Amino acid sequence: MIEEFEEYFEDILIKRLTVTIGTFGNLVTSWNDLDAIQGYIRTLNGNERVSTDKVTVYSTHKMYCYITDIIEADRVVYKGHLYDVKLIDNKREFYQISLELIE
Repeated sequence: MIEEFEEYFEDILIKRLTVTIGTFGNLVTSWNDLDAIQGYIRTLNGNERVSTDKVTVYSTHKMYCYITDIIEADRVVYKGHLYDVKLIDNKREFYQISLELIE
């Protein structure tokens, strides 16, 4: 299935939250670049808004990429837009990832 999207693959940046201890012992959080990958992100239309599991998780976009180091706490940057990773569906050969546009 992922082969049908490969021709549309573009650069996607994965960001991961890191927590460090500041000078005065306070916690400092920052989003750092983790990896640059190739993938495809498509917008869900109004009828496709996805809610998963018992806890309602809404996504606005789907991302397709080969298996990579990405977790549900990460964010991705694609064409200047920032997305939260909501759900990762492992299809054995690739990931289908539910995203929510945040800016």
